[in-house]
Amino acid sequence: MFRGAIRKLSLRQKLVILTSVGVLLPIFVLTYLQYQSLTELENKTKGAFKDNLRQGLTIVERQMKQRLVEVATQTVTPVSTIDLSSAGAAAELEKHFANVKRAQPEIEKIFAFRYRGDKQATYCYVYFFATR
Repeated sequence: MFRGAIRKLSLRQKLVILTSVGVLLPIFVLTYLQYQSLTELENKTKGAFKDNLRQGLTIVERQMKQRLVEVATQTVTPVSTIDLSSAGAAAELEKHFANVKRAQPEIEKIFAFRYRGDKQATYCYVYFFATR
């Protein structure tokens, strides 16, 4: 059936069909493989970018936490030396916190309050908010 149809074709038509099959088919196959390769590369690149971003954010988070701990330590440590039950404790705290705000420009607000859980212990909590 196909042999009879092929025999009826001229040499030129046979060469066109052979060229089409011999050239265009490999081109289509290679194009498809290249497309698959590029798609896979794009997915891997997205994954690598996300991993790099995640690692970068983790590093920045760690550095910010360390910086906040340092600032908090510098801020709170002198407060422990102030006698909170004395009459001038509020003025001393205000003076100390004003100095801290001047020294640490990233601190926007700072305040403290005293909580007396029982008669023997006095707790002082200090909160500060960094804007930058």
